[in-house]
Amino acid sequence: MDSLERLEEGIERAMGRLADLRAERDALRSENARLAAEVHTLRDRVAAYERAAPGADEIRRLRVLERQRRELRGRVADLLRLAEALTQEEN
Repeated sequence: MDSLERLEEGIERAMGRLADLRAERDALRSENARLAAEVHTLRDRVAAYERAAPGADEIRRLRVLERQRRELRGRVADLLRLAEALTQEEN
């Protein structure tokens, strides 16, 4: 009888822990949804600020220029690798 009681107690503890974990999961899901909504709201606010901020056009132009600079650097690096490969082939 003793082993059955221990088994029953173990099952009850496991069921209690399972219930706790489910409650924690539900709370975390709720918190995650709240935080996701907050992030979405903050992103919208940042985008609105960037559109309305003084100098927003200049900021957009600077971002375009930065992207173009990265692209050009990549092309130059490719050309340098190609030139290096060609000079190695000649030797």
